[in-house]
Amino acid sequence: NTPYCTEFDYLKIIIKLKNVLWINKISFYNFEFYYISI
Repeated sequence: NTPYCTEFDYLKIIIKLKNVLWINKISFYNFEFYYISI
């Protein structure tokens, strides 16, 4: 496990979290859109 690889995996997790938060934010306004997105 090189530092670069670990850092890259960390970056992917951040992007995943941002996507989840983005979907949750949309679901707050439109639950049906959130349900279809899943």
